[in-house]
This record gives sequence, structure tokens and C-alpha cells, in this order.
Amino acid sequence: MSTSVVYETAPISLSPQPEESEVGVEQLNERDNNLEPRNTREGRQGLDKADSEDKPSISEDYQKNKGTRTENNKKIKNKKPIWSNLGRVIWISLLSTIIVTFAIRSPGMLRSLELVAYDLLMRWRPYELWDDRIIVVGITDAELREWDKSEIPDLKLKQLLQTLREKYKPRIIGLDIYRDKPHGVEFQYKELINEINKNSSIILACKADDDVVKPGIKPPPGVPTGRLGFSDILYDDYEGDKVVRRHLLEMRSDNKLLCDTNFPLSYQLAVNYLKQEGIEPNHPKGYLYLNDIFFKPLYEDGPSGGYHKEDPDWGYEPSSDYEILLNYRNIDKPNHYSYTEVKNGDIEKEALEDRVVIIGYLNNTEDNEIDMHSTPYGQMPGVFLHAHMVSQIISAAKRERQLIWFWEPEFELLWTWLWSFIFGILFLYFQKYLHRVLIVIFILTLLLIICWYVFSWFSGWIPLVPPLLAFALTGICVVRLNFLTSK
Repeated sequence: MSTSVVYETAPISLSPQPEESEVGVEQLNERDNNLEPRNTREGRQGLDKADSEDKPSISEDYQKNKGTRTENNKKIKNKKPIWSNLGRVIWISLLSTIIVTFAIRSPGMLRSLELVAYDLLMRWRPYELWDDRIIVVGITDAELREWDKSEIPDLKLKQLLQTLREKYKPRIIGLDIYRDKPHGVEFQYKELINEINKNSSIILACKADDDVVKPGIKPPPGVPTGRLGFSDILYDDYEGDKVVRRHLLEMRSDNKLLCDTNFPLSYQLAVNYLKQEGIEPNHPKGYLYLNDIFFKPLYEDGPSGGYHKEDPDWGYEPSSDYEILLNYRNIDKPNHYSYTEVKNGDIEKEALEDRVVIIGYLNNTEDNEIDMHSTPYGQMPGVFLHAHMVSQIISAAKRERQLIWFWEPEFELLWTWLWSFIFGILFLYFQKYLHRVLIVIFILTLLLIICWYVFSWFSGWIPLVPPLLAFALTGICVVRLNFLTSK
């Protein structure tokens, strides 16, 4: 008989039970927190208290920032904007212009600089073709040495005039050679006078100066006044430069005892040339008009370009002489031939036919400088000067080339102030050194280009030196103004 054994089992729960490892970690963490040393907790509390004492509170930080902003706002409010000095710049530019125009320029203190600038503008003009209506026949130094003479003999001159009359037939002949007395045998001188009187197209030169140092030179006997022209040339005799810049169209003074004509050789040649084309001179109220072109004299409205002060010692007298500026052509030399080439017939007839022929000395060596003159282009023989003058009159009368003009004093004043004001405004706005250097270079270049362009293409002489001086004064004053207002 078998015996049964009963086993009792524990009830099984279906809910999840925590693992032993998890329970142990939580209990350990809770124990560690409860066992934290007292001194550690007190240390942390001390650090927190120190941090709170070092850091400003929100209210203190706000008050400090507010004070800083208020102080900065006051500084900004007290500092004036740049354009607040605009009115002062206007007054500074006006004052600079007045000083330069009336205190410096009007008495003639700038004339030397202005004439130097004028010469530079003249030399910088584009190259031009010569006026082929005017031909020069020059007696060279080599020919004078061959004849063993300092001047052309009467016989040689008579042969040259005869060759021109018979073979080449120019419209008008200008003789820039004095023949008040014989230069050779007496009968050859008489033959020369007969040749001159035979050819009515010959205009002779005489000298009008009548003083001890430079006595006048009378023309040959028997030549009518209408065929005479004085050869006197105006010099700007200032500081010894003796540069020819002006063209004397009429001499109204009384120093013509030996040369009884009011008009220069160049005028007589040009007018006689133009008369054959139906262009007659007109002199209303003493002014010169050719084909309705007004030859405006210097000093008509007071100062004329760089000419300001009436100074007889300087070489001009506005009350007695009719002067204009000489508008040179920028060329090396006018078209010219030697005496020998013309006398021997080595050139074509068309080269001289129906043209203005001027006879004179070339003096192209240093041994003979009796008829050499200083010009903006350097030394030039007198016969070349007369050629430039004749070309100027004919070209202006035929509306081919302008005469040199200049502004009225009011426009020159406005022009000078405008540059002074613009320069002052730029200096007021741009205050860095590099910017101001670039402004100076830009303004100088722009002003020079404008003056050169107007002079080269429109024959206008507008002020260059006065604006430079005016904006220099303005720039100095504006720099000083910026320094004072920046404090």
C-alpha cells in the first residue's frame, strides 16, 4: 500500500516585481543624501552667498546702464552735425573770393602768375596747320654772310620785288625791312624806290617809336600813307620777360612823327587782302569791325583776363592804343622760303600766287638777334610775328578762327567764388587726411582741364590762378573751423 506525499507551493503573483539591483541603487542614493556631511552643505551655502554679493542686482544694473546712456545722449546732443557749419563755409568762401579778387588780383599782384599760366595754356593747345594764305620770304644769315652785309642790299631787294611782281603775282606784299636810307650805291636805291612805287600792292614798314633810346624810322620817300604800316610790337615788359602776347591794331598816340600812320603792317596787309574779297573794315565809334566781327579791345570793360593794372612802365596805355590778344597758331614755323629759292625760281608759282607774302629777316643764328622776340613759344623772328598777326585778322574776319576772349569782371568773380565754395563744402564733409589730399588733386585737375579745354577749342581765357588761391584760403579756414568745432 502506497503512501502519498502532499507538497504545498507558494502563490504566484502575476504583477511585475522590481529587480534586486534597482532597489539597491535607490536605497543607496537615498542613504547617501541623508548622510551628506554638514560642512559640505554649509560650504555650498557660503559660495552661493558670495556669488550673490559679487553680482549686482537687476535694479542696480539697470540704474548704472541708464546713467551711461544718459551721459552718451548728452554728448551726442551737444555735438553739432557737420552741415551746421554750411553757413560759415559760405561766408568763408565769399570772404576768400573778395580778398583774392580785390585785395590781391586787382592791384596786379597776380599778373605774373596769370601770364605764366596763359603761356602754358597757349603751349598746350593742339597742333594746328598753318594758314597757307600767308607766306614768308626770309633773308637768312647765310645769305647775308654771302653778300658780306648785315642787311639786304638795295639791288638784291629790288630784284626780289621784281621777281615777285613779274612771275609769282602775290595779292599783297609786306616789306618788313626798313629803307629810310640807301644800302648800297645811290642809283640802286633810286631803282628800288621806283620798283616800290610801281607796285601798288607793296606795304612798307616804318617805326613809330620817337624817343632817345629807340628813335623812329621813316619810310622811303614818296610812299603814300595808305601803303605804310608801323612794325612796332608790344611787350609785356614785366620782370624782364619781354614776351609778346598782345597785338596792337591801332596807335592813337602822338609818337608817330617819323612813321605817319595809325595802323600796323599786319593790319594793312590783312585789310588790303580782305578788300579784294569784298570785306571792308568798319570803325563805328572808334571800334574795329570786319565782316561784323567785333575786335574787342583790351580794357574795354576794365580788367581784361590777367591784365588789370594800368601801368605805363609795363608797356601798355589803354587810353591811347587799340590792343587785342594775339592768338598764335601752335605750329613750329609759318610756311616760308628763302630769298635764293624765290629769286632763282625754285618754287612753284601757285605757292605764292594770290597770297600774302611778307619779306623779312629770319635771323636763325645766335650771331644776329636784332629782330628776334620772346613769345609763349620761345624766340621768334619779327617777320613770323607779323605773319601770325595777319593770319589772326584774316581768319577772324572770315569766321574761321575765334579771337581770344575773356569774361566780364562779374563773371570772373562768380567763377572764382564757385570753386572756392565747392572746395570748402568738400573739405567740410570729408575730414580724413587721405580724402582731402584726393580732393585737392581732383579739384586742381578738373580746373586745369576746364581752363585748357575752353582755351584750346573756344579761345576763351578764363581765370585759373584766382580760383586756385581762393579755394586754398577757403580750405585752410575750413580745416581750422573743423578743429574748433570738434572740441
